[in-house]
Parts: sequence; structure tokens; C-alpha cells
Amino acid sequence: MFSTVDGRFARHLHAFAVSPSLRIELEIPFELQEQAQSAVALPSDSRLRAFARELEPYAVTDFEAPDAIRIEVFTTRVDPGTLAPSGVLLRRLEVPLARP
Repeated sequence: MFSTVDGRFARHLHAFAVSPSLRIELEIPFELQEQAQSAVALPSDSRLRAFARELEPYAVTDFEAPDAIRIEVFTTRVDPGTLAPSGVLLRRLEVPLARP
């Protein structure tokens, strides 16, 4: 019997508002949970770019306007010797934001 941990439920996503002096992790709002799960299930550049655009209104900070939104999707890998799980970066995309 074969099994794998690389599935939709073994992946997770992090989103950051970034600029040269700023890196703040964004909380994924409830209304964007479905888009986040879609990005995790199939993390193509186009899907991550679309998700970053959806997050843009939530990237406003009190410090400064971010230059971009970075999306990172991780998967879980299990060490065959110790059976310890660890997160491994699967895909990263940084999407520049339009300046007003």
C-alpha cells in the first residue's frame, strides 16, 4: 500500500506585505479562505498572482505602503529516518503592487 503526505491538507500558505524595510505576515480573511485553498491545491503562478491581487486591500499597514505581496506555499515532508515532519517551500511568488 502506498501513501503520501503531499496533498491539499498537508500544505499551507503564508502571505506577506513586503517592502525594503517591511515584512508583515497577512492574516487570510474569512472571505478569501476559498481562494487560499485553491491556491494551496494548485499553486501555479497565475493562481498565486490572482490571490495576491485579492489580498491587496488587506495589505495596508500603519507603517508604510508595501511594494509587493509575497505568497509562499509549503508542503510537509517526513524524514524517512526519524519520521519527523518539516515544512518545505513548494512555491513562492512576489507580486508588485500598483502605486497610486
